[in-house]
Amino acid sequence: MTRDRAAQIAGLRALADLLDTNLAVPAPWQSIEIDFSPFGRPLVPPADQLQVALDVIAHMREPELAMELVRSRERAWLNVRGDVVGLTVRLRLDADHVCDRDPSARRKRDRWIVPPRLLAVVRDGRRTP
Repeated sequence: MTRDRAAQIAGLRALADLLDTNLAVPAPWQSIEIDFSPFGRPLVPPADQLQVALDVIAHMREPELAMELVRSRERAWLNVRGDVVGLTVRLRLDADHVCDRDPSARRKRDRWIVPPRLLAVVRDGRRTP
């Protein structure tokens, strides 16, 4: 099955309309996850991932940032979580695509350096509803 982005978005809108007009249908989720590189295959070109993430984070209220290290591998995920109009949105980014690297760092968690632009957007994220 191939992904048709327009059809997928139309389906989400149709589902939202159904949920809005039929209160008997329970909302199917409280959160969603957007994985930029599922199974190691980037859905967003690596060079564009930081800007796309910044655009999404700009719509989040009180975003939080966390680094997730992969055991026994030289790999890490950068996770951002925040609220977008009552829905929790989690971004999962390959740290190698959005961070600078310092392979000489002694501790594994210090080998990925989060870009200042990303830290600023998370720190200054939307603080009002």
